[in-house]
Amino acid sequence: MQAMALATATNTSTNDELIQTAITLNEGVLTTNGALCVTTGPRTGRSPNDRFIVDDSVTHTTIDWGKVNKPISVEKFNALWQRANDYLANKQTFSDYLAVGADSHYQVPVNVTTEFAWHLLFCRNLFLREVTATEQKPWTILNAANFKTSPERDGVNSDATVIINFTDHKILVCGTQYAGEMKKAMFSVLNYMVTKKMSCRCIARPMWAKMEKLLYFSAYQAQEKPRYQPTQSGF
Repeated sequence: MQAMALATATNTSTNDELIQTAITLNEGVLTTNGALCVTTGPRTGRSPNDRFIVDDSVTHTTIDWGKVNKPISVEKFNALWQRANDYLANKQTFSDYLAVGADSHYQVPVNVTTEFAWHLLFCRNLFLREVTATEQKPWTILNAANFKTSPERDGVNSDATVIINFTDHKILVCGTQYAGEMKKAMFSVLNYMVTKKMSCRCIARPMWAKMEKLLYFSAYQAQEKPRYQPTQSGF
């Protein structure tokens, strides 16, 4: 597959610079306590019906396809990625190299490019700024918040979409100003990738004083003994 270039982005080194840029571009205002206040337009939360996963040789048999995990073709994704990149080519964009996951063995680095300054600020506050990944290949998030998609042309459900491409390590966000889509997309990436290397277990332990149950959740490396294993006396 032919490589597709990203829009040229401005690397911003400090949060203060991003905040000032966001104010200058009328993306938000400062509150009385100095916090940046922004609006997300008509979408004030995630749009689950607008999220897709690229259906290819890697994901075709490893994804539970259905109402939650909706497939989209490689061809549709590549065409929409190129349109979004072309849209951003003549705009000021913002980028940084960040990571998700604290353990360097499982940490996933990610190149983030956004149309809004505050979207990159959001990622810098939620993701890790120090990249220590030793095993995982970098991902790329391309966020064209004001680029509206077309269901007829792009094979999506509305004028906004979020697409995850596990083969090319790409996440495309279009048509929505809700920044949480980037965080949730990277969580989905970790949920897919890390669970291939780790197993999970949970138990319910009675809390006799309140007659409630406390849920324990633990993860451990595949083919290894669990890090937490309750004894019979623990129940």
